[in-house]
Amino acid sequence: MKFILPEQARIAIPFEGAVSMNNNGPAYHLYSTDKRFSQFQPFDHNYVVPILPGKHRGGKKGHYHHHKKEVFCLLNGQVDVLLENVQTKEKEHLRLNGLSPKGFYLLGISTGISHLIINTGKEAANLLVYSNCQPDEKDEIAYDLLTE
Repeated sequence: MKFILPEQARIAIPFEGAVSMNNNGPAYHLYSTDKRFSQFQPFDHNYVVPILPGKHRGGKKGHYHHHKKEVFCLLNGQVDVLLENVQTKEKEHLRLNGLSPKGFYLLGISTGISHLIINTGKEAANLLVYSNCQPDEKDEIAYDLLTE
C-alpha cells in the first residue's frame, strides 16, 4: 500500500488479530500501540457518521483541516476514501470494508490531508470517527477531490 508522504500524515494499519472474543461476542480494539499512531491519541470527540449507498461525506467534493485530526474506523459496509496531500498534491484511493473477524483498518487523517468518503456498497455504511476537537466550520476547508 502506498502512503501519502510524510508517513505521519496518514496511516492505515490492518488489525489482523485485534479482535478478542468472550462469551458475549467480539470486542474490537480501536487503538493501536504502533508508535506512528501516537499523534492521534487521545481524542475526546467521537461520533458515528452514517453514509447511504451511492452517497458521500466530507463536503461536496472533499475537505481538509488546519487543526482537526481524525481517525476513521468503518464499522460496516464498503467505502472508497479519496485522499490528497494539499501541499504535495500526492493522491491516494483506498477501499475499506467494515469490521470482520479478520480485522479492520484505522485510518488516521492528519492536518493538510484532504479527504472524501464515498459509500460504494449496497448497504448503509457507518463510520466511527475519533477527532481531537469539536467540528468547526472555519476549520473545514473545501478541496475538490473529484476533479482529475
